[in-house]
Amino acid sequence: MTMSEERAPRMAALQRLAERGWSFETVIGVPFELPSELRSRYPLLPSALALFHNDLKSCWNKGQTAWFVCRDDFAGASESEWRWNEMEEMMLVWAENEAEKATITAFWDAHIPVLLSTHSGYAYFAMCLQPEKAGQIVHGLLESSLDETATIAQSLPEFLTMLAAGKFPDETGDS
Repeated sequence: MTMSEERAPRMAALQRLAERGWSFETVIGVPFELPSELRSRYPLLPSALALFHNDLKSCWNKGQTAWFVCRDDFAGASESEWRWNEMEEMMLVWAENEAEKATITAFWDAHIPVLLSTHSGYAYFAMCLQPEKAGQIVHGLLESSLDETATIAQSLPEFLTMLAAGKFPDETGDS
């Protein structure tokens, strides 16, 4: 499969999102590479995520209450007030003891955020990096236990298709 064939489903999903009021910015000619500290934390990053971020600088809904964590976020170069790992950081602040902090860190070591939302509470969609579930997209709420995180797509392309079809109106403001 060629690079443009691999990119086609992502571009189609982004086009459908744009038709529903989402905005995105691209960057051409600069391949995406996670910063070294993130590469060491996430050595098993699926190629689908790197391909998704390759030329996507930013992407957000019309109310700016839901956005993809993009290349500038990972590099610390985004204009957003939200860091790429904001959900993890908030969870760690709210943890009541070291055991909870260890559980939170272990969860986020095995999941990388894909999309964050503040539309109706704090929600996240993250890609699982555990070998037996690699590439699956999970959904969770900051206010809920990590045990309540649910798998909602088997892959990033499936998630993008679902998102473009408006399957997550509460989290993305697409009601």
